[in-house]
Amino acid sequence: MRTFELFPDLEIVVTEAKEANMSISWGPREVVLPRREKFFDAFGWEKEKAILLHLHAAEYEVREAMPEHANLLDPDKHFEFQGAMTNDPTLILTLLVADCAPVAFYDPFRQAHAVIHSGFRETDHDMPGKAVRAMAKTYVSPPENLEVWIGPAIRSCCYRFTRMPEKLDPQCLNYFHHSPAGSEIAPVGMLRDRLVRAGVRQQNIMDAQICPSGPSTFFSHFRDSRAGVHEVRFLVAVRQHPQVREPPTATTAQAPAPDRLSVAPPARIGPLRSTPEPRPTPVT
Repeated sequence: MRTFELFPDLEIVVTEAKEANMSISWGPREVVLPRREKFFDAFGWEKEKAILLHLHAAEYEVREAMPEHANLLDPDKHFEFQGAMTNDPTLILTLLVADCAPVAFYDPFRQAHAVIHSGFRETDHDMPGKAVRAMAKTYVSPPENLEVWIGPAIRSCCYRFTRMPEKLDPQCLNYFHHSPAGSEIAPVGMLRDRLVRAGVRQQNIMDAQICPSGPSTFFSHFRDSRAGVHEVRFLVAVRQHPQVREPPTATTAQAPAPDRLSVAPPARIGPLRSTPEPRPTPVT
């Protein structure tokens, strides 16, 4: 398991290959459910308070999660949305991924957080922007106050297709590069662009800088399916342990955010802030 303590009062834990598969779509529930339970028990977290997003759900929406939606150990109880948000610090938001980006949002002043599953298609449907707008509408969270984490996700180093995807948002075309070997896609660059367009500050976007499809301790759908390896999914869990903070005043809200490059990263994570994924040459 890998713990990311990027924010003072938000904890993010991601399972690795050594914890094995966490999805009942790729393994028997009598094996997977005890594995999930063991994972939560290791951290002393209340599994009865965990809401698991339904992988590749039909709805490209972010909805508010309530205690009655808790379903980590109840596979027949689906939360049918690509994103969840809450201002209840006792709730733990979770999702399963294996290349698509897990993205966490946090408003430290209103103690609200959200998670989304944002693969290439979800980013094209502007799931990052939908999450920002949903938090603004539901919790009055200004986009500039949000702190955002992008977890392990496939990068342009590995993400290639032999044929161009159809019906793309024209704004996404700058993140494609064509060569005789196929189309190279920069999905994390697309994701960051969506966040900034929605009002999130560049310096508030934290990137784990991990590509599961490259040399890593995580599973990868893109890599493993092509290698004939049995597919699995890893689990991402996000919870609050909030501190009391004063909301920003009109003066401080307009002040530039501190440069996070000057903050030393905690020992258990990589660099606190990434260099944005290079934007390939625009398509002509």
